[in-house]
Amino acid sequence: MGLVPADYRNMNRDEAEEFDKRVVKNFAQAFPAVARQVMETCNILRGVCVEIGSGTCRLTMELARQSELEIYALEKAPAMYERGKENIEKAGLSGRVTTILGDAHEMPFADNFADLIVSRGSYHYWTDKVVVFKEVMRVLKPSGKAFIGGGFGHGHSDAELEKMVKLRNQSLGDDAANYYSPKKMKEILHDAGIQRYVIIADETGMWAVI
Repeated sequence: MGLVPADYRNMNRDEAEEFDKRVVKNFAQAFPAVARQVMETCNILRGVCVEIGSGTCRLTMELARQSELEIYALEKAPAMYERGKENIEKAGLSGRVTTILGDAHEMPFADNFADLIVSRGSYHYWTDKVVVFKEVMRVLKPSGKAFIGGGFGHGHSDAELEKMVKLRNQSLGDDAANYYSPKKMKEILHDAGIQRYVIIADETGMWAVI
């Protein structure tokens, strides 16, 4: 299999299925690792979680397996949404996960809805990152936390991590720079009016923890 395509917004169902297979082949070990990192960093194991840009729900399933969260998986691309919904059903997680077709720039959730908001790998797609971060703050409860960015989690061998980083960078091309720019992310958070946050940036990825 070749690279995981970087732009899946206009995929049909067959293309989304092929995309999902490539994701599993190339990045399967990243999803449980990222879910562990989210849980260890945010320490929110119950309540409501919104995942932005859930794709085919590979991370969604791991978040559900490693917690007792009620998860709302938000995806903009129809074919990816359908594939993700199928994956959730096959995993027997329909009672825990609700898949929703929608846009991060205008999330279909009430104010103060979520205890936890997670996004892995959708950040570079956001047309207006300031708007999305403002939406995150609107939807997030005052006591809630958000874990947003991109990466692979911890616990991989050097060779595994190098392979995943190389594949990700080749797939994203110029967009990969979004995940190597903590200074730019800080500027975006500032413009969104967010003051309380921590940026995690290491060899495994870059995240804003709000």
